[in-house]
Parts: sequence; structure tokens; C-alpha cells
Amino acid sequence: MGLIIAMVSGKGGVGKTTLTAGLGGALARRGKKILITDGDLGLRDLDLVIGKENEILYDALDVWKKRCRAEDAIVSVSEGLDFLPASQGVRWEDVGRKGYGRLLKKMAKQYDYVIVDAPAGIGRGNDAILRVAQRLVIVTEPVWVALRNAQRVMQVCREQRQLDYALVFNRINPHMLVADIEEAWYSLSAEMLGAVLPYSEAVWQQGQAGKLYNPIADTFDNLLTPLCDFCQSGNAWDDTTIFTQYASVMSAEQKKFEENKRQKEQPRLLVRQRDSRWRRLRR
Repeated sequence: MGLIIAMVSGKGGVGKTTLTAGLGGALARRGKKILITDGDLGLRDLDLVIGKENEILYDALDVWKKRCRAEDAIVSVSEGLDFLPASQGVRWEDVGRKGYGRLLKKMAKQYDYVIVDAPAGIGRGNDAILRVAQRLVIVTEPVWVALRNAQRVMQVCREQRQLDYALVFNRINPHMLVADIEEAWYSLSAEMLGAVLPYSEAVWQQGQAGKLYNPIADTFDNLLTPLCDFCQSGNAWDDTTIFTQYASVMSAEQKKFEENKRQKEQPRLLVRQRDSRWRRLRR
């Protein structure tokens, strides 16, 4: 039986869906058989970032209620990566939780990993997913509201004896940091760090194009490596190593940014000089 991994967060908008697609693609490229599924009933969006919104005939609820076979609802995304969409027509308040857990366990028999993009918060849907998940990834950002909510999710995990989890700092913009990342990490007192991921224009573009399962960039895929290792083994990299890896990548990216900026500014300076000389001659 495969492992069920839940992507959870306290605050919405921290990049769980993006990370679900990216992680699923990265594990599939390691030769694993992966199913990614949207656990947010009534607010499906994982299909959009992988470009499969027009290929959905049935959904998880149809399989659950035995209105179709599992293979009729599952959409192939790429080699080794499949997708099971959530229903758009019902909410968690309208369905039972035990049936969803049984469905996930049934799906896990056919895959190495089932990755569930859970709803934000700590409501009914999260409770159903936490009951059946065997490993968790808690996604947050270095902003105070997201950090406080991540701390609350960690508390819920401990209350439910779900201790196999790692924390991911996602979508970090070094120019708009509210809290120092390492300071935030130590303040949360989590035992395992999964990854530290910067905001990436390339990731945003891939999501808009519906291709987030593809390799995005060498730097981003490298930063996902410790999270992939955690998902497979349950063991996390040393946090110092992850922070050093992130700092090295960001230093290289900053140099590229500054070089590109210089290249773009130089022609403008030349144009301004020519324009200025031409105006002087006219006078």
C-alpha cells in the first residue's frame, strides 16, 4: 500500500496547490507512481495548474458513491503522475468523512504516493484528511498571520497524534520579508524542515500555463530535493543544510538579476545620450 501525504496549512494562499503539483511531478521523475488529488470539496483548483480542467468527466465523489470506476475519474497528467479531481458541486458539510478516508486508502493501493491538497484551515475537510494521512507537509510563509496559523495546525497535529510532519517555507520574496526565515523557523519549534522555497516568476508562469508538473527550473527543483527525500523516507535534512542551500541559490539568483538589470539599463543610457546631443545641435 502506498503512502498518503497531506499538504496542509492554516492560512490560505500560501502555495499548497502549487507545491502539490510540483512535488507530484518531482516524485514522478524519480520513478515513483503518484496520484495527486484535490481535497478541497467545492473549491477545486488543482486541475487548473496542471492544465486538465477540460478533461474531467467524473470526480472523487463519483468514485466514492460508486457512480463510476476509479479509472474513469482519474486523469493522466504525465508519465508516473495521475490526478483525481474533487467535486465542485458539494462541500465538506454535505458529505461524510469516513467514506473519503476509505477512498484514499483504496487509491493508495495502486500508487506509491497519494498527495492530497487539503483545504486551508482546521475544519471538517482537514479533519477527514488528517485521520487517514500518514505523513504531512505543513506549508507556510514568513508573514505573521501565516506563521501563527501554521503553529495552530501543528498543535492540531499533536492533538491527533500526527507527528510525522515537516514544515515548508514557501513563496519567499527576499525584498519583502516581514520575518527572518531562520528566526521564524526556531520560533515555531518544529522538528523537521522540509524545504525553503523562494517566490519564482517561472513557477507562476508554469501555473498560469497549466504545466506545474513539468520541471520548472534547476534551482527550484534542487530546492525541492529535501522535501522529496522527506516524503520518501520520513527523514528530514539538517535545517542548517537547507538554509545554506537556499542562501546559495538566492545569491546566484541575485547576481543574475543584477546582471540582467545592467544589460537592460545600458542601451537606455546610450539612447538618452544621443537624444540629448541631437537636441543640443538643434538649438
